[in-house]
Amino acid sequence: MHDLLPNSALLTVDGVGHGALLFSSCAQDATAQYLLTEAVPPPGTVCGQDLAPFDQPPA
Repeated sequence: MHDLLPNSALLTVDGVGHGALLFSSCAQDATAQYLLTEAVPPPGTVCGQDLAPFDQPPA
């Protein structure tokens, strides 16, 4: 889809499941920067998940 949309950016989250924004502070930060400043991440940016699969979030 990124190739079909001019002026778009692709941010990859290296993780499992759907809903990357819930599990990656890196992706959350990139999204916030875009919404606040319209700055997109550099090409090839890859974010990781903050927790491994089946880890429990801190209480």
